[in-house]
Order: sequence, then C-alpha cells, then structure tokens
Amino acid sequence: MALTNQTSKKEVNQIFDGIANDYDKMNNLISLGMHDRWRKKANSKLDLVEGAQVLDVCCGTGDWSLSLAEMVGATGKVTGLDFSREMLKIAQQKIKAEQHKNITLIKGDAQQLPFPDDSFDACVIGFGLRNVPDAGLTLAEMRRVVKPCGKVIVLETSQPQKIVIRFGWKLYLEKIIPLMGSLIHQMSAYDYLQSSTQKFLTPIALDKLFLQQGYQKVQHQSLALGAAMIHTGEK
Repeated sequence: MALTNQTSKKEVNQIFDGIANDYDKMNNLISLGMHDRWRKKANSKLDLVEGAQVLDVCCGTGDWSLSLAEMVGATGKVTGLDFSREMLKIAQQKIKAEQHKNITLIKGDAQQLPFPDDSFDACVIGFGLRNVPDAGLTLAEMRRVVKPCGKVIVLETSQPQKIVIRFGWKLYLEKIIPLMGSLIHQMSAYDYLQSSTQKFLTPIALDKLFLQQGYQKVQHQSLALGAAMIHTGEK
C-alpha cells in the first residue's frame, strides 16, 4: 500500500459520520459554492445513455448520484457506495424526497469494491479520493469494475499552480474555512478537510497514478483557476 492519506481510515470514518448533517454546508464552503457546476462539467464527459449502469464511489450525501440518476433514466441504475453510515442516511433521505427508484446505496470500502469485474458503464468519485488511505488502490478497483472502454472520473479539489492564486487559495483553506466551519461544526473536522486538500496529489502526480493503474486517454481539466480538477481515464 502506498499511502496518500496519513489519517487512519477509522478516524476519517468518524470525521464524516460526525459532520454528516452539516456536510452539504461544508462542501459549499470548500468549493466556493460551485460543486454542482463542477459535477455538471464532469457529467458531460461521461457520454452516458439511458439504461447505463454507473457507480458513484464515496457518494457521501448523494448529490452526484442524484444527477447521474437523471442521466441514465428509469431503465438505468446508479449505485452509490460510501463507508459512512451517517452520510448514507442523508443520501437516502434525498433519494426518498426526490422519489428516485433507480439508485441503490451500499455501505462499503472504496479500496475493496464489492462488485464483479466489468460491472459498470462508468464510475465516478467526487471529493473522496483524497480521503482514502491509498488512492492508487482505489483507482485500480474503479478500473476493475468498469467495462472495457468505460470511463472513470475523479472530481477533486486541487492546488492552483499560479503563485498568486495558490497563495489566496491557501489562505482561504487554512484561515477562512476553519473559522467559518467552527460556526457550523467542530473545528477539528474542518482542519482535517482543508489539510487533506492541500496534502493531496498534484494534478500531474494524479495523472501519473492513473497511468500506473493501466488507464488510457488520461487527462485533466482545471476548474476555478485550479481550485478543482476533473481527471478522466478509460479502461
């Protein structure tokens, strides 16, 4: 195992269980309110058709699963997987409220996906790869469960490369987010969330990790001046 997140799996699980009720507010803070727009851009790269089978890894409170369900239609299916029971509870409430019948939620480990090889037409993970102990192992599992020529997309906060923008982003993550987060929830959880963003792989390093796991057509697209990235690869 090549650790990309030094925080233990148990501790990360406890953090997300603890902030589940406030996670959507937190996501708005960290993404500058643009996470829905970013997911739409990512969706446009999937080329999904009605009836497609899609896996949403680290699905959290279910926002990406819900948008994917619209794309695949009533004959398609979206499976959302997350290790946090409390996050899945929030996702289930949203699914019930919107009356989607083509979404199934599963509690599971992103590093040991409980599905046979070649099960899905596409696989996505949003703001979750930086939280697993071994991002390479998770990418390998996602590649395993998609069908040949299937796409895998990673949407993740990132590190702007331009010095001035990077300085402003760092200030926002280290000072403003924890301060605002303390008004919503415990400070320690927000300290972890901002630090995991800054310590995660650079876009070039993540592209290399895709290639190491056997992906083809690997590329990334910068969002919000580099504050986030869409990484794509094909089996």
